Amino acid sequence: MLREIKCPQRLPRQLHFVVDIAAGVASLTEGKFDASVSRTAKGKVTITFNEPFARAPIAVGNVVYGDLGLILSVESVSTTAVAVRLYDAAGADQDSDFHLLVQGWDAVDQT
Repeated sequence: MLREIKCPQRLPRQLHFVVDIAAGVASLTEGKFDASVSRTAKGKVTITFNEPFARAPIAVGNVVYGDLGLILSVESVSTTAVAVRLYDAAGADQDSDFHLLVQGWDAVDQT
């Protein structure tokens, strides 16, 4: 059963994304109503939120099982977008499907 996070003082919001990259084109298979995705270069993807956060969120990602040996790095996070880089152990950029969890807040204060 899905339950909403209830904390009106902090106004938390959690978004889940599953990004599929096929033939050099990125698409969202989960979270497509919350954001848009673009592959800016091989191994580089930007997810832009439909509704910006009040302050920069936290983003954690992981490559999809089966793409072993690839590394996902969250390169930058802002109130409007997350930039991700995928690469192999040698440092060469690689396309791969991945999951991204974004936890943010719609309140500007932080305590």
